[in-house]
Amino acid sequence: MKLSSRALEKLKSYGNYSISENGNDIIISYVTPSLLDASSIEGEDFRIVEIHCKKDNEGNLQILYAEIKNESNEVIRKMNLDELEPWIEYLESSDV
Repeated sequence: MKLSSRALEKLKSYGNYSISENGNDIIISYVTPSLLDASSIEGEDFRIVEIHCKKDNEGNLQILYAEIKNESNEVIRKMNLDELEPWIEYLESSDV
């Protein structure tokens, strides 16, 4: 599964994403709103979605794996990469 360099540049402009780059290794982190913020229901605090990628020679990203972590940075579960497909389609097709 791939993400274009153009989509990566879009993510850099979004306030709720952070991008960590170490050479060709890229980690995209997204912090979800808490359950209270999202739906006014008492519950869990925020979660972090981490997407681990490798940059190719053209600047595009090969997605290696993704995981969901809690606020203590403990892995809750690994994500199936198919779960990212709607997100990737949105990023690749939107002009925003």
